[in-house]
Amino acid sequence: MKRIFSIILLTAISYIACLAQDKPKPMELLDKICVLLSQGTGVSGQFTATTFQGTVPQNTTSGFMKMMGQKYVLKTPDMTVWYDGKKQWTLIAGTDEVNVTVPTLAELSQSSPSSYLTLYKQGYKLSVKGTTLRNRKAWEVTMKAKKNTQQPSQVIVTIDSQTNHPMCIRVKYRNDWSRISINNLRTNNKLKNQDFEFPAKEYPGVEIININ
Repeated sequence: MKRIFSIILLTAISYIACLAQDKPKPMELLDKICVLLSQGTGVSGQFTATTFQGTVPQNTTSGFMKMMGQKYVLKTPDMTVWYDGKKQWTLIAGTDEVNVTVPTLAELSQSSPSSYLTLYKQGYKLSVKGTTLRNRKAWEVTMKAKKNTQQPSQVIVTIDSQTNHPMCIRVKYRNDWSRISINNLRTNNKLKNQDFEFPAKEYPGVEIININ
């Protein structure tokens, strides 16, 4: 589940201003998304995530996400996670308690979407090519690790060339892949800081437990 959550950040990485008539430079495209997220308008959307063992599908989950800068909310049928840039609240479906933690940098690298913001600047070879997905023209941005020991070893982001919205994200860890299909991505959400904090009033009777 942490791996699924962490690769959702690539939703934002793939939301870039590419021009249909020219082949864009991958570094410039990924730089633009960092600027987009730092503006504070936020992005939101729906996703379906599938993990693979080799090429065999193992687990699939669908959910909703919203992000603004380093802050995020991720909601699936199994759990909901809020992160306000410092504290993280995790509510497991069907329980009456929410766990509050202050994640370390190592923990955030596994669970936080923002852990991928600078991934492409950390020893990855970038390339881009035109492709077609769901009968739509798209750009496919590939990030390949320069070192054999580096993980993830490969990331592939497919972006609709007309709407500039991400359509699919694939991440390779060793020999296994994870795939995120994204739908209904929205920008300019006018999100507020409190949107990324646990809304206690909406969950009466739920006990807040501080882990740290």
